[in-house]
Amino acid sequence: MTDATPIQPDPDFRAHLEWEVTRAARREATLGVRRPTGKVPRFRVGALIAACLALGVAGNFAAAQVRDGGRRDSLLDSVHADSALLMLRREILATQLQQLERQRQVGLVDSATLAEPQAELRAIDTRIARQNLDAQEIRLAAMPPRNDLTAPLVHGRDFVQERIQLDLIEEQQRVTAAEAAANAVGRQVNVGMASALALAEAQEAFMLAESTLKLGADRLALRKEFLERHTPADQLASRLAVAQRQVDVENAALAVGVAQKRLDTVQRLHAAGATGDLEVLRAQLELKEREVEIQRLIAQAKRPAGVVVDTTR
Repeated sequence: MTDATPIQPDPDFRAHLEWEVTRAARREATLGVRRPTGKVPRFRVGALIAACLALGVAGNFAAAQVRDGGRRDSLLDSVHADSALLMLRREILATQLQQLERQRQVGLVDSATLAEPQAELRAIDTRIARQNLDAQEIRLAAMPPRNDLTAPLVHGRDFVQERIQLDLIEEQQRVTAAEAAANAVGRQVNVGMASALALAEAQEAFMLAESTLKLGADRLALRKEFLERHTPADQLASRLAVAQRQVDVENAALAVGVAQKRLDTVQRLHAAGATGDLEVLRAQLELKEREVEIQRLIAQAKRPAGVVVDTTR
């Protein structure tokens, strides 16, 4: 549980308690009860007050523990409900993959057909692992999980770094799969079974996956820097924003290249009478939109980076 603000007895409670103890002492004196003289009565009064105050503080602390326990249980219930749905989805997907694998073995489908559901299964496994981390953090802190770069350690454990590392594993798998897909399309192009446009799209997907992996590595480096050097949050956010803008510009340039290849392909088909004017107009519009987008991103990248940035995943 995170450090809590010390609970102080209510001033009215304190005043009422003093009045009750004083009244009891006076009643003793009036009834003739023998008691020592001197400073002892004051000590007894003070001791009684201190004991009652301690009971009050203990009661408030117990109430706070009950509240923390209730919040912890509520948060855990939500995580467990999400995990149950993910596990069901994973079971369905795993069954689907088994069926596809049997079809592949008899030649009904090729290996490429399995690529997408396999990637989805890996993504679900990562989400389940993240939810397990969330549940562990909730049990320790009795608070919602924090995933910002400046989040404190929880009982000495860096849940933020563990989540980033999970993301990096998933992103590396995506890079590997995208690279394999691009290589496969490249081989198909060499034997005339795929177009240059298909290769450009596959290469774009590969480079986009690499960009996402690079951003994840940047987040991990910034997290470590915060823990080691206590870099201010605004500096971390600014640097992450700059990295994000650079990646956005690079990705937009890739999109422009693909849009240009698509337009070239459509224009060749149009010249051969294999497609209509509408398809040419659509390809031209897409290219223009991509060009406008990259100009906007370039202009944005030239401006000083702001401090408002979403560092969560």
